Amino acid sequence: MKRIQNGYPQRKNQKVVQSVNKLGLTQDERAVTYTNAIGQTRVGEIRQFDPIDGHIVVYQGFEEPKQVEFLYDSASEVWKGVGEFAGFILNIDQNLIETPLTKTVDTDSSAKAVTVSRFPS
Repeated sequence: MKRIQNGYPQRKNQKVVQSVNKLGLTQDERAVTYTNAIGQTRVGEIRQFDPIDGHIVVYQGFEEPKQVEFLYDSASEVWKGVGEFAGFILNIDQNLIETPLTKTVDTDSSAKAVTVSRFPS
């Protein structure tokens, strides 16, 4: 009789392939730590990531509230807690999660729009 655990049959010399979710992260890579406002380190799991807005939602299953929101601070290059989570810092490897996009102004373009005629005169 074979035992089945987590949907994978237990056999010798069989490697378990870790699944990758929509974020492109494995289950181990989704696990992160963060420091709360009083300096305690907690563990959570990345559930949402928006690289354009620089927004991460971390799920923590042990305490209320269940979700902690972080925004990327480009000045200090740190993920900081938002709202009631002010003072929280997300400890994450920058190679794991891409740095959010920052707005830049193109200095080579003119400030005034130039109209180009489609029909030569």
